[in-house]
Amino acid sequence: MVSHRQLLGALFAAAALSAAAAPMPENSGMVCDSMIVNGWGVKPVLGDTQFILERDAGDFTILPNLIADNSRGKSAAEYTIDATLTDINGRVFARQESKLAVPAGGRSKADPFEGTRQRLNNQVALFTAEIADAAGRTTRISGIFGEAAPVGPEKADVFGMNVHFGRYDADQRWKLYPLLKKAGVSTVRTDSSFRNFKTREEARETLLRLKEAILGQEAFGFESMVLVGYFPPGFHRSAEKLVTAREWMELLARELKGRASFHYGNETNSGWGAFGAAADMAQLNNAMAIGTEAGDPGARRGSFGIAEGDIAYLDRFLEAGAGDRLDAICLHPYGGTPEASVAKLLAARGVIRKHGGNQQIWATEVGFHTDEAGKRNELTGNLTGVSGFTLLHQRQLLARLFVLALSHGIERIYWYDFYGLKDPETFYLVNPDLTLRDSYHALAECARQLKGARPLGGTAPHELIQRHYFRRADGTTVMAAWALAGGVRADFRLPANAEAADDLGRPVALPPDRVPVLGDGVLYVTGLKLPEFTARKVIAGTLDERNFNRPMSRFTVRPGGTVQIPWSVWNGSAAPVEAAPAVLRRLPGWKIGLPGNIAVEPGKQHNGKILLTAPADAVPGVEYEFTFAANIDGLQRTLPYTVRVAAEGEFPYRAIQQTASGSCPMWNPMDESKAGTGNPELTARRGSAKIDGDLAEWKPEEFFPIDQKFQWILRDSGIPSAEDWSGWIAFRWDEKKLYAAVLVRDDELFFGDFLSRDWRDSDNMRLFLSSVADPAKRAKTITGDDLLLIMTPTGVARTEGPMLNIASLGGLVRSGMESQVEMKSRVWKSGYVLEAAIPFSLFNAKPAEGTVLGLNVMADDCDGGFRQHVGMTYYKSPNYWNSPAALGNLKLGK
Repeated sequence: MVSHRQLLGALFAAAALSAAAAPMPENSGMVCDSMIVNGWGVKPVLGDTQFILERDAGDFTILPNLIADNSRGKSAAEYTIDATLTDINGRVFARQESKLAVPAGGRSKADPFEGTRQRLNNQVALFTAEIADAAGRTTRISGIFGEAAPVGPEKADVFGMNVHFGRYDADQRWKLYPLLKKAGVSTVRTDSSFRNFKTREEARETLLRLKEAILGQEAFGFESMVLVGYFPPGFHRSAEKLVTAREWMELLARELKGRASFHYGNETNSGWGAFGAAADMAQLNNAMAIGTEAGDPGARRGSFGIAEGDIAYLDRFLEAGAGDRLDAICLHPYGGTPEASVAKLLAARGVIRKHGGNQQIWATEVGFHTDEAGKRNELTGNLTGVSGFTLLHQRQLLARLFVLALSHGIERIYWYDFYGLKDPETFYLVNPDLTLRDSYHALAECARQLKGARPLGGTAPHELIQRHYFRRADGTTVMAAWALAGGVRADFRLPANAEAADDLGRPVALPPDRVPVLGDGVLYVTGLKLPEFTARKVIAGTLDERNFNRPMSRFTVRPGGTVQIPWSVWNGSAAPVEAAPAVLRRLPGWKIGLPGNIAVEPGKQHNGKILLTAPADAVPGVEYEFTFAANIDGLQRTLPYTVRVAAEGEFPYRAIQQTASGSCPMWNPMDESKAGTGNPELTARRGSAKIDGDLAEWKPEEFFPIDQKFQWILRDSGIPSAEDWSGWIAFRWDEKKLYAAVLVRDDELFFGDFLSRDWRDSDNMRLFLSSVADPAKRAKTITGDDLLLIMTPTGVARTEGPMLNIASLGGLVRSGMESQVEMKSRVWKSGYVLEAAIPFSLFNAKPAEGTVLGLNVMADDCDGGFRQHVGMTYYKSPNYWNSPAALGNLKLGK
């Protein structure tokens, strides 16, 4: 096999030879020594004859010849050729019919438009040839030809799309381009790679395929962003990786000069075609960026797409100097909700700024795949027992994603992906038969509402009620609003002239009091004269008559007692305002008494009080945290302020937190692929427990630490400190139930995801159980003998009790079982207690002393609004999260 280094050298040399051999058109390519090349991609066949388009590799304005290759045929044949040219509006503007005879065992060539036209200047068209034989059998061959003006990166906005154009012929692409245009897409992520670097011919074909795809994209006005990834074994074995990477990118950038942006690899921190540590990928990305700059100094250069939008990895990546030559950081912030995905992007921006960078943020893959196979969760009302989202949720989440990104200044979002043909995944917006999903229409409506709009601010991604304001290019304004839980009454009232539409653009009737009820879908509100979301000249906070030599936002209260919290509003504007108290973050069990709305004159301050009443069972010795603000004149809001309230008394569970890890092997951060770590067998004491959210009856020695903490198969993902996240669990059993007690210490609690299949972007605790005693006989997917419980101590509003999802994750879908599990929790600022009683009958277990069950205890730790780490008691294999075969054991003891 030719080495990459030799191959690139040959291509460069061929380019030079081609350039020196004869004068060439200005737009000609320089990728081969012969200007004329056979076609690539699908080569249709009729009988024994294969048909090929012969193209000019250096000039796409020259229309092709048609070759009939009958070298394997034993008899001569004649074919009728019906050639057409179709413009970008779908109009056939040229047509010519001709005959093509081919001898037995030979080849023939024809110019389908002989005598009429040879070139397409200043336009791009779809060339097609319908070929028929004497028996009436037909086939078709197509290509894209012509000349289009390059579309620069300044034309790209937040509305981007992944389209696997390499999977489709020119006919199919020509049908997709108008659909992309109507959906408001401005930039398309296009695949290219080292994949075909086995021969010079295949490398040349990679370039020509890419050029044809970009030509079509330019014709419809799309900026092209090229993914260069998928490094083959030959590249990994090379001793000259940086040389090869640099030279390939120089060649690619030179061939596409002025026509494309680039990013360098696909999820190489997670194993998609590579598995590179941050420091190693920084070197490779820098070499590719240097090559790009040499070939096209004006091209935008983006990093490889960092899987999961991993912030710890990004930190190390930039620390190693990767940002020096990049214009953008590319992330794949897949999440359980759009709010979690955008929270990752905002956290990435913070890391970039920490390292002194100013790179753009490109989410080069993000989306929500569909699966309609599940049933509704009794507690949450959401369809979560599935492998994906419903079609309705996909439509709703798509609109939320693009609204959030635009509101928070994210430069590009590339939805994954567009078209379902030849796509085993279900993220697509256009079905294989080219019918359109509602999610396609939601994208088109979002672009119609917000294309070119300037954000005026909005809520933080974690808030229950989401509202975001925009000013369009014509000066009109629009609000986009929804809730993270269905059926939530809005915290604003709309004026009489306001009009509302749903995420498909259909009118929505407002209730008589003009306060809309918000759900999962975006509500667009027009007819408003919206100011900026934040009332910057009005301040709400704790500065009242007290002396601020002592902290004015910290308070103490006894369990069951009430404390007064200041709600002071100062109006620094020139006009009077109406202020109303707003509760932005709370904790379950606490009662909040709010003052009424007040009028505040210019330059004046009003000092009001909020009454906080602690629950009688508040955990002593811990802090509780609440966030407040003031809504101003109905549609604006002050900056929020947070108060801390300490419950008096001694923390009762300190002894449990002293439980140390045993002698089991620990996960090794030097080798992220290591498995078989943690405690393979926990024990449960015989006896029942009162499910009341109080661990007083549990003994410290019953608890096991949840001490395997990492991020599954992600390079350089970091390990949370004990203060960041720690957990302990204990078990008991009787003849009917398994009892579990959980204590968690967490520096930041978040409960924002109750839509995804596994609530991945909420802090959660998972118990994965199996009644099959022999590990070798446990199933690979969840069956009736297995049970996966995903539990949170409260819900998204933080007023709810504990929440439960009995999840299938690709296995048996259950319904109506959550209500059979008894749960109770208590939650404070930096932790929670959770107790559960699980009937053995739910997973066919027959309890007895000495019985062995399958078990793993897992937890997701969410910080900043998204999952950052995973904890568990035992890590047997990467399938720990959904396969009973990856479980450890739980032994029922005395």
